[in-house]
Amino acid sequence: SFPPHFLHFYGANPWVLGRYSVQRLSSGVDCPTDFKLWVSKASFQVGQRRWVLGWSPCGVQPYIMVRTNVICCERDAMPDIQMRFNKDMLVLSTPLDYQLAAQGFQPSDREYVVLCEPELIEEAFKLEKSIDVPCFVTPTENITEARLAYARFEGRSEEMARIAYETGAQYSPQHLIAAIGPTGLPLDPTSAVSLKQSKAQYHDAVLALKEYPFDALYFTGFKSLADAQCALMGARAVYDGPLFISLVPSVEGMFGDGRSLAQGVALCD
Repeated sequence: SFPPHFLHFYGANPWVLGRYSVQRLSSGVDCPTDFKLWVSKASFQVGQRRWVLGWSPCGVQPYIMVRTNVICCERDAMPDIQMRFNKDMLVLSTPLDYQLAAQGFQPSDREYVVLCEPELIEEAFKLEKSIDVPCFVTPTENITEARLAYARFEGRSEEMARIAYETGAQYSPQHLIAAIGPTGLPLDPTSAVSLKQSKAQYHDAVLALKEYPFDALYFTGFKSLADAQCALMGARAVYDGPLFISLVPSVEGMFGDGRSLAQGVALCD
């Protein structure tokens, strides 16, 4: 019954996160709740309220949702990041460590900042936006369970992924990329059990991140080729989007197992 001129079309499958007042069309019962779900492409703007037609997570019951204090995670429409490879220069945002150092934090405090003081990330992204950096990289390097447990934040990978996405998406970067760093666990390349455990760490981290529409995943700071291989294999088991990786050889261009940088690139490719 809404007038046609209130109709607004979103891009394909945006996430909308936050608190809604949800009214089931068949009953009209108001039930405020926190949740996330795919919404339809249609929404209606009436005064200060936006009405979005969507479905429950179980898939069949229609709902009308009134956005209240939701963080809108829409971003400017851009080509798929893969379409820009070998064509455009995709400049990445500055690592958060520099901003943390200015605030008196250490790189090891990254988990605390993301989970407990995300306003510091907002300030960093605000600066990146002011100079039109096209690709924001989220400070989620320590999202693996091993790193979170070491920092006494075990079991909070999903929360870290959510905070990182919401914080970055509100500035509408052209592309939003999630970073994943090494687990820091000892790895025995000759042990099937050790390799399996390493893959599982990255597998679970990617599962947490893929709940949000990041444009790519970026594995960063890998000094071990065996660890890098575990990371890529764990990711590819559950994620088919673009993967980036940065390798850190010695000054001679070699890794600890005797392989060269060229061999490392060939392995990852």
